[in-house]
Amino acid sequence: MKKGMFKIGQWGLWIGFIGLMISTAGAQQRGVKFKKEPPKPTPIEEQTLTGYEAAVALYGFMQRVEKGLTEATELPVFTGSPSAAKQDSKHPQWARKAVAELQARKVLSANFKGSQVLTRHQFAASMMTYLSLVDQSMQRVAGRPNRLPASNKTSHITLKTTHPDYGALKSLLQGGWLPTDSPFFKEAAKPLIVRDVGDMFGYVTSRLIERYTREPED
Repeated sequence: MKKGMFKIGQWGLWIGFIGLMISTAGAQQRGVKFKKEPPKPTPIEEQTLTGYEAAVALYGFMQRVEKGLTEATELPVFTGSPSAAKQDSKHPQWARKAVAELQARKVLSANFKGSQVLTRHQFAASMMTYLSLVDQSMQRVAGRPNRLPASNKTSHITLKTTHPDYGALKSLLQGGWLPTDSPFFKEAAKPLIVRDVGDMFGYVTSRLIERYTREPED
């Protein structure tokens, strides 16, 4: 890039606390009654996330990424539409805008069910769709990005090759967006937890910095 080398520390501050925040919006929506003494609470980093909670987290990440890339390159980076995304009243108010924005970008799957716990592969597929949009936007405003180290170890992906989300996970792995030992590959069908999202945001952020805001090496 010719302009605006990004300050890694500043972007890290934007992303670092997201993992601690993403379960709070939906936590109040869950009312659990116990006949006996309640079990010990699950640590926040191990709590599962519903589709709505994950959508709110991903939308917040997207906003920070696009703001960061815009400031870093001094060029407008935006993956959405200039017009406001239409919000659907069937979704809870606290998640409505996030769901609308993700659906407008076709980041959410067609069978999105916000109240159900999301799986790792579902969230990974949404992330890969979004990263493709970032790539398209960056190529329009700044040309071809830097190449990331790739991996050919598709054996790490625990989904069947016929699974609808297999291609997205393969792209994440071979594109170098996540480490090969990531639980998104090794245990793809397990429920998504807060730690997963925090780890993904942190790793993807570092890859974005390498790909879009550093001068290519000779």
